[in-house]
Amino acid sequence: MSFSLNAWFESEKTGQWGASPVHTNTLDVLFYRKISAEHAAERLLSDVNLRDSTQENAWGFWNLLFHAAASLPDHVDVLVQLILAIRQAEASPEGPNKLTQSLWSSWDDAHSFYYTWRTLDSSKSDLSSDNLTGADRWINFTSFSAKLVQQGDEMFMRECGIQAFFDIRDALETTLFSHANTLLPHSITSAEECLTTDIEAAACWIIHGGSKLQSVSNESFGSGWSRGLSRKTEFWDGEPGFSTDRWHFWAQRLETLAKEEFMSERAKEPVTKAVKLIEEVARAPIWSIAKEPCASI
Repeated sequence: MSFSLNAWFESEKTGQWGASPVHTNTLDVLFYRKISAEHAAERLLSDVNLRDSTQENAWGFWNLLFHAAASLPDHVDVLVQLILAIRQAEASPEGPNKLTQSLWSSWDDAHSFYYTWRTLDSSKSDLSSDNLTGADRWINFTSFSAKLVQQGDEMFMRECGIQAFFDIRDALETTLFSHANTLLPHSITSAEECLTTDIEAAACWIIHGGSKLQSVSNESFGSGWSRGLSRKTEFWDGEPGFSTDRWHFWAQRLETLAKEEFMSERAKEPVTKAVKLIEEVARAPIWSIAKEPCASI
């Protein structure tokens, strides 16, 4: 599900994400293809760097952009191009590129925010104005993040790719019982829906970023992640982190999960595509993996 552009921008006039009118207006004209991603980046960098509360403005902008990515899946490609343009832009004479400086911490905060949909208490939840569920936003944000990894440079892999590993691992290497133990007694979701959604999110990481993820070495993430990469799970006690054997296991696991009764019909299609992509990348010559086009769902 997605939110119409007009309705989304109307809802953002309340400024709940702390973004300035310049931020909202820039996204508006970008979404309607009135300016390029490069031009939009120039406008945003100028606004953020010239104002006093640069860090606060940067935080507000990224919240707005990530909210758009989670709400408007039909427009994530242009958002990815905008982020790449911001990353490539020169620092202004007034100071460094404040937007890029706060990108990684803001993305990490957004990932954590959308992940928590499963822990909400049903007695305290209200239907959002755009009729999107927390699961919808989690899937949309994951697909967007995977495209950043696929199209971005090594920093996107270092900062976002490590989370892709944890999301895929936690979805494919845990049981339904384990998922049930993470939920509140009055959670808005069941263990079955939670696991199905996480499996679909794992498939989205693979579909939109899999060829890059399958070619990365664990050393790319730095020594600080060695303990997390090497942790044993309910289904895996082999090599740590990403490995050829683990990707093969994940493909088998996805095939098995697709046949489970609790799996939704919506999740089965991306799961099947993810299995095919893992197999295709595994067969591809090493030199061609980085050039392989990203599949879409």
